[in-house]
Amino acid sequence: MHTQLRQQAKQLKQAKNFEEALPLFKQLWEEHRENCNEWDGWNYAHCLSKQKDYKNALKICREVYEIKPNFEQNNNLYAWCIYYTEIKIEKVENEQLLLKAGEAIIKLSKQKPTEQQSDFPCVYSLSIFKILDYLNEKTIYNPKSIIYWTEKLNPDFLETIPFKFTDNESKERELASKKEDWYSLRSKALYENGDFADCISCSETALKSLTKFHYDNDIWFKRNIALSKAELGDIETAIEELKSLLKRKNEWFIQKEIAELYKRQNKIDEFI
Repeated sequence: MHTQLRQQAKQLKQAKNFEEALPLFKQLWEEHRENCNEWDGWNYAHCLSKQKDYKNALKICREVYEIKPNFEQNNNLYAWCIYYTEIKIEKVENEQLLLKAGEAIIKLSKQKPTEQQSDFPCVYSLSIFKILDYLNEKTIYNPKSIIYWTEKLNPDFLETIPFKFTDNESKERELASKKEDWYSLRSKALYENGDFADCISCSETALKSLTKFHYDNDIWFKRNIALSKAELGDIETAIEELKSLLKRKNEWFIQKEIAELYKRQNKIDEFI
């Protein structure tokens, strides 16, 4: 009975008739569990996911994981189900649950290089950026959390091409690439956390490796470098580098930072 049921379900699934295959895999999994293997469970979960029933697919993936923890196909689907149910959500109500979901995805999947993402995106990278976006927008900024999660990504594997789209007013828009976003998030967090030498290294690498900048990120990288140098004792160089930034972006906060550095040297009159 179970052999015939499996054969019929697999034929429907291979024909991409997931809706009709689903109840057969369900029956096989629930009524003939003793004769099922990890592939039967994965096929069942896969059909559920194709119907966008990620909650139940997640449940089946967990059961399959208990049978065979190193089953790559199930682990990948497991990660996607976690992403859709616990990470790609409109509003985070439970931060610990979000972070726990991120840790699970790190355990289940790996970051894919950009060239391997043409057919299907990387659930690993998508999930971490969702978490980073949430952490970066929190009212209380925690640089240690940003540093922890950016460390989970290899910037060399991230997309370098900016994202282009047409807005509601039919205007062409362009957003920073994921690689630029990563460097921006990490540079800021390293500076705010007092990791000044690492901030300089990260920011200098960003300036060398990125070919296009958005939201004045190149200025922010240079500012972070200058202020980090000041914190490491090289105030003169920091002042000169901040002054050069003023020529490009005459912002009040840069003027304020220069004034504060002069004040630390008891040379405020030179700035005035």
